[in-house]
Amino acid sequence: MLPKGCGMRAEHVPGAIEPLLWMSDIVAGAVRAQRLGDSRYTELLGDALIDFDVPTDC
Repeated sequence: MLPKGCGMRAEHVPGAIEPLLWMSDIVAGAVRAQRLGDSRYTELLGDALIDFDVPTDC
């Protein structure tokens, strides 16, 4: 809930023009490739990548 008298504005843009969505796709693809045996992309990300497992009981 916003404080009284406060306004909020939201702007929706297609995912293709939102660079922050691109980054998550790049990282997810790099981690998946690493888990399938190809670590060249995670090596490029270097220390900028922190990978940790989250138990999901799936």
